[in-house]
Amino acid sequence: MLDQKNEILAPVITKIFYQFRNNIQSDGPGSTPGSWIINLYSGYSWKEIKFSPGTADFVQTKKNTDAGDLFEQKLQFSIPGDDSLNFEGLSDLDQMPVVVKFEYSSGLVKLIGTKSVPAEFTDDYSSNRTSTKDILEFFCKATHRAYTL
Repeated sequence: MLDQKNEILAPVITKIFYQFRNNIQSDGPGSTPGSWIINLYSGYSWKEIKFSPGTADFVQTKKNTDAGDLFEQKLQFSIPGDDSLNFEGLSDLDQMPVVVKFEYSSGLVKLIGTKSVPAEFTDDYSSNRTSTKDILEFFCKATHRAYTL
């Protein structure tokens, strides 16, 4: 039996990384339309967030305003446990401007936030959820769609 990839399956988010805006040396447009380049200061690397498989969801909503189009970008995910803000590193994210990159099973890598328009982190707790208690979210309002890396 041949092991073939099922191309019909929708890609799922498999990895999430973040870095604080202050640790980004420079960023700017990439060589292809819709792409972006991020350069971190020496000694810094992307920090991975381990989340419950199958819980990550990216939503991008386009809103028309008098000033032009606005894109609301949300990346929601869950991690197991009663208090995910005690999870290593996540307590540092509260109210801090960040840039987030996430990877799909297809290999596509997207970006939420930039150095000039960063994303924010929020934690929504509910004791009524069965498998996970917290919905964690990165949120950004931008004048562009989520970039690719």
